[in-house]
Amino acid sequence: MLIVLPAMVMAVDENLHYRNYGNRTCTEWGQAREKRNIEYIAILNWISGYLTSYNAWQKDVYSITGENDLENIYLWIDTYCKVNPSKSLVDGLSDLTLKFWPIRTEDAPDNQWRSE
Repeated sequence: MLIVLPAMVMAVDENLHYRNYGNRTCTEWGQAREKRNIEYIAILNWISGYLTSYNAWQKDVYSITGENDLENIYLWIDTYCKVNPSKSLVDGLSDLTLKFWPIRTEDAPDNQWRSE
């Protein structure tokens, strides 16, 4: 029996490092969530950009978050950060992409462009 699993491809150097722009810690996420200030808006935009980039560059992915809207994603990040306060949002979103892979949406809904 042959079992085929999805392969995750990452663009990293030989030491598994990559340049990360705009990274925030889980602690910073929690503080920004409470204040709902300009920093919060910047982090929300960064998260949206991360997920959009993932969707654009990953094969067989229209939406890594499946049918979840952004508020559900923010709640998922809240839970992740409560359990992992010393981690970064990059760590959380990397974990999210692995956990959400089975529920991803592979194709755009009928009559819709990929970049909606």
